[in-house]
Amino acid sequence: MIKIMGDAKFASSFIQYCPILLVLLTIFNIFDVYGRILAGLGLSRFKFSENFNDEKIEEGRLLLQKGKVLYKTSKLMLIKLVKLELSI
Repeated sequence: MIKIMGDAKFASSFIQYCPILLVLLTIFNIFDVYGRILAGLGLSRFKFSENFNDEKIEEGRLLLQKGKVLYKTSKLMLIKLVKLELSI
């Protein structure tokens, strides 16, 4: 037989804490707490901005390309290392 009411404890706690979490997130948005946290951590370049800049898109594209090259070279080096160890 399947227990349907087995998770009732979770449901009751979810019903209590979900509205509190939503209110907290709303307050964070109203008072820009996310931006303040990022600025405090020195990560203000990741803040949301109304300004759109095409240079950032190109910079991101170049970073992705560099990451792909690094991933491929490290993968090839790892394969060569494993082959070298197997041949010993």
